[in-house]
Amino acid sequence: MTKDLLEFIRFKICVFLVFFAGTGFLLFNPLGPKLSFVVLAAFFGTAAAYSYNNTQDVKEDSINRGHINRHCTEGSGKWLPALLFGVGLVPTFFLAFESTIFYILSVLSGVVYSFLKLKKYTTLKNVYSAVGITFIFLMGASGNAFPVQSIQYALLFCGVILIGSIISDLRDVLGDEKAGFNTLPVRCGVEQTKGVIYSLVLLLLVLLFVLHSTVKILYIFLPLSAALVAKERYHKAHTMTGYSFVAIFLIALLGGPV
Repeated sequence: MTKDLLEFIRFKICVFLVFFAGTGFLLFNPLGPKLSFVVLAAFFGTAAAYSYNNTQDVKEDSINRGHINRHCTEGSGKWLPALLFGVGLVPTFFLAFESTIFYILSVLSGVVYSFLKLKKYTTLKNVYSAVGITFIFLMGASGNAFPVQSIQYALLFCGVILIGSIISDLRDVLGDEKAGFNTLPVRCGVEQTKGVIYSLVLLLLVLLFVLHSTVKILYIFLPLSAALVAKERYHKAHTMTGYSFVAIFLIALLGGPV
């Protein structure tokens, strides 16, 4: 039962995005009790969006994962996402008003993505989901007030999430093709999609250098993700993009230069 629930809310993604939101908070706010509210909001908000997504992607997930999560076929699949959204909304009331707005935008974007089946539309779904997930970072950054300087970081991290989103399409290409979803690898082929990923990684590395970005750890994680894609180890490549946010969070928590 617990395993089904953790799978239903995409527990691993929830944890990664907790670190993502926490990074936003630590970059622009002093370490304090408000970080716990950011963590709770990020976890439950992500769980709400991804649990709803699971109820909408039953066909392709049954192919890619070999089974259907029981919450997708039981009544709990209808009320759990709403409950998770409400639980995550409460902690944002202890943060700045902007954090509440970004929280709502993040979950709402995930619901719209799933409801409209944006996975059908090549590239649009990747860009859309990357922007939607980046709202989680901005929610954390706005713990005390919205910092304008967070936009540069948000754009950079949006690029990292975009790469992760395309990698996930490579991972799920079989199920997406059978479900009729016109993702990038379905439409253009696996090799062409891998080329797009390599190009985006190179572009981000150049931007890191040109902007004199302090997020040096990405010089390690982005090439690692690209190398794993080249070896067709898509699950690990996708996970690697998540680990980059864990590393950035821990460095910021320890007071080191991010």
